Amino acid sequence: MTGEARSVAPGAGESVALGGLGVVNKVAGAETGGAFAIVEHPLAPGALAGPPHTHEDEITLVLAGEIGI
Repeated sequence: MTGEARSVAPGAGESVALGGLGVVNKVAGAETGGAFAIVEHPLAPGALAGPPHTHEDEITLVLAGEIGI
């Protein structure tokens, strides 16, 4: 981890498909020494984000619209 600030634009980053869920890797865990990763999940209206699950170290931020939890 360099400690340098950077900006990653919406939609920018490595895009992959994960079972129908859009995934855009913004900051890879390898870039932070495994300390954290930042991933964007663009969701279409009415899309299911996945089955109910928990991760003790996961944070979700909704930047536009709303999502049911």
